[in-house]
Amino acid sequence: MLDIITKINDIKKILDKIENISLPDSLLDEYTENVLKESDRGCVIVSADMLDSSLESLLRLSFRHDKKDHKITNGLFLTYAPLSTFAAKINICYASELISNKMYSSLNTIRKMRNRFAHSRQVIDFQDQSNNDLLSVLISIRGASTGDELYSTLPDSIKNRRMFSLCVIHLLSKINCISTAINEGIYHKLITAALDHSEL
Repeated sequence: MLDIITKINDIKKILDKIENISLPDSLLDEYTENVLKESDRGCVIVSADMLDSSLESLLRLSFRHDKKDHKITNGLFLTYAPLSTFAAKINICYASELISNKMYSSLNTIRKMRNRFAHSRQVIDFQDQSNNDLLSVLISIRGASTGDELYSTLPDSIKNRRMFSLCVIHLLSKINCISTAINEGIYHKLITAALDHSEL
């Protein structure tokens, strides 16, 4: 019992250190600027690409850092290599306990949305029923409500896009927190679970 209490106290101390870490302004500006210019299709594809890049950075931080191993590490992310796809990065991050179950579910939902938007020959947007259904799943995983006071008065077309972007920024912030914890040598797998209950 004492071991469990000590572990919980250790995690609280670590969370106190990283609680003020948010998405770097440069990354937030890049996301906002890119997404504002895009159609709904572009918004989803750009968002998925930024999450994909963030997961790759997270994985690289958790891999060996010896110069002699760079070639092996880089090779894992090349085209047709084991970690070349968004799905593979999500799976290996989850299997390595770098991301929580909620993050895993959210990332996979965004991956499915990205695939729908990227491969559809039709003009589709957030109003499309199947995309709307996936967005509802994404929002429910995060714990937000589609009737959020901030967005309730907006037309559905704008509200849905804003709620999607909010979920993406939420995920990017969590990944950044975990990356920072690894960089500072204070990472523990319980952090990912604790972040699910934080206000990030």
